[in-house]
Amino acid sequence: MTHTKGPWFFGIRGDDYEPIEKPFNYKGSGFCENPIIFAKDGTEIVGCDEYYIFNSEADARLIAAAPDLLEALAEYVNADPVDEELNGRKRMARAAIAKATGEQS
Repeated sequence: MTHTKGPWFFGIRGDDYEPIEKPFNYKGSGFCENPIIFAKDGTEIVGCDEYYIFNSEADARLIAAAPDLLEALAEYVNADPVDEELNGRKRMARAAIAKATGEQS
């Protein structure tokens, strides 16, 4: 079982039902403007419609595992560098941590 491929983004559905990316601190003014986490193809990952809160068990697991994944990434990037390939992977991990925490990488 696999989760919906990333990247995922935070937003709302527009008047034409297309996803519109919003900042993570966005607060909708009504039910139709409740925030949703979307996959890059516009699929709802987590949203306001009770039937679409979890599209799959794998998505639910990924969301629930997010804090553990973030902690593991943080430990990884703080390890001593071994080679250039590892340093490239650490840059990717730092970018993921920055996205999750809202901090600059």
